[in-house]
Amino acid sequence: MNLPERPITILIAALGGEGGGVMADWLMEAATARGYPAQATSIPGVAQRTGATTYYLEIFPAERKQLDGKEPVLSLTPSPGNVDVMVASELIEAGRAMLNGFVSPERTTLIASTHRIYATVEKMQMADGRFDSERVRDAAAQLAKSTVLFDMRKLAQESGTVINAVLFGAMAGSGVLPLSREACEQAIRHGGRGAEASLRGFAAGFDIAARQRPAPAEPPKTKRATEFSGWGKNGCRTTRARGTPSCTKRGSSPFAAAMTSSPPKSRAILRCGWRTRTSSAWPISRPARRASSGCARKSAPRMANQSS
Repeated sequence: MNLPERPITILIAALGGEGGGVMADWLMEAATARGYPAQATSIPGVAQRTGATTYYLEIFPAERKQLDGKEPVLSLTPSPGNVDVMVASELIEAGRAMLNGFVSPERTTLIASTHRIYATVEKMQMADGRFDSERVRDAAAQLAKSTVLFDMRKLAQESGTVINAVLFGAMAGSGVLPLSREACEQAIRHGGRGAEASLRGFAAGFDIAARQRPAPAEPPKTKRATEFSGWGKNGCRTTRARGTPSCTKRGSSPFAAAMTSSPPKSRAILRCGWRTRTSSAWPISRPARRASSGCARKSAPRMANQSS
């Protein structure tokens, strides 16, 4: 009998509190019940909710009785270009996996939820620091062999469960696992508490991945700050800081401009103690820091992207 040449490799990128570890346990339970040799490892990452967590599994799709007492050698960590199933519980986690080389057009099926949970680096920006979701979608279409992308968090909320159940159903419905639907559902039932809600989420994800029902409609695209009214035809928005007009270019933050542009001219700004009452965010000079009270008119470099 011909045996498989290699195990099926599964990499799960989840966030803390989404049940990634429970989903890995379900996969191991279903594979073991089927008689397949399997192994799972995890990298907890940030041990808090919304912190990145990683789970890696390998399943050898042949029953132990066919191996004549032999055991396949399974790896503990994934390697770029050798992942068969890439699962991401959030869109930017899928982008991170593609950036690290775990998604390849020759091998990888990418299964990911399209909703967003903003990362700290996005929320800490002075302007609109959100990553462009469309660029991640376009990259997935080019880099993955096949994709299963839809808003799984919405399905989880409608089913009264956590997103891991919907992800598990999407994996089973995509046909990339050597596991039947019945084996996966039985693994969920063995989990005990909350099994019925998890089964509802599993069924919803399975049906959409198997194209038995349409995916939920995507929420309306959130406008960026540069898409609201107030921007001029030249791509600038005029604001005033203590009576001083300034212009902020569309799609750029004053802080980024200060760090990347050279100051060709100077203009008058008001400095009050430790704070600079202007939108330029140019570093405050040492004499201004020593000011104990009141405001003094100083001359400071003007941004290259600001009008006089």
